Amino acid sequence: MEIAVDLLASVDEYDGSVGSQLKAGRERLGLSLSDIAEKTRVPMRHLQSIEQSNFDALPGQTYTLGFARSYANAVEMDATTISEAMRLELARSGHEGYQAPAQNYEPADPARVPSKTLAWTSAAIAAVALAAYLIFRSLTLTDAAPADKPVASPISVKPAATAPIAPLPANNTESAQQGTGDAI
Repeated sequence: MEIAVDLLASVDEYDGSVGSQLKAGRERLGLSLSDIAEKTRVPMRHLQSIEQSNFDALPGQTYTLGFARSYANAVEMDATTISEAMRLELARSGHEGYQAPAQNYEPADPARVPSKTLAWTSAAIAAVALAAYLIFRSLTLTDAAPADKPVASPISVKPAATAPIAPLPANNTESAQQGTGDAI
C-alpha cells in the first residue's frame, strides 16, 4: 500500500495525471507527438488520449498500459513507475480492466431431457444394426471366392506376329516429272 501512495504522490505532482507526466517528458526532449508515434508505433489518437486521460477512447486496459510503457521508454522515463501509476489512475477512473460477466447456469428442465427408455432403445437399435452389418459383410467376403472350387487360370493372349514395314520408295525427280508430264 505504501508503493501505491508513493505512486499517487508522483502522479499528483504533475497535474494529477500520467498523461501530463508523459507530455512533460516529451516536451522536455523537444519531441512532437508524431515523433513519439513514429518511435513507438502507437497511433497518434491513442497517444493523445493518454495525454488527455481520455481512457474511454483507448482500446482496453492492457493496451493502455502497453502504450504508456512504450511512451515512457520513448521519453526516457521509468516505464515501470509509469505503468503502475497508470494502473492506479485507471482504477481511480473506473477502468479496472475486463471483468468477465457472471454466467447464470440453470439446471436443465427435466421435462425436456429424453427418457432413459428412449436412450436404451436407441442403443439397442444401434447394436442390432452394427451386428447385421458385420454378419452381412462376413457373408459377402466368404461367398466371393469359395475354397472348394478351383480357380481357372486366366487365358494368355500372345501378340500376333507383325509383318515388317516396307521402306518407302525413294523420291526421284524423274518419276515426279514423268508423273506430271503424263497428266498433261
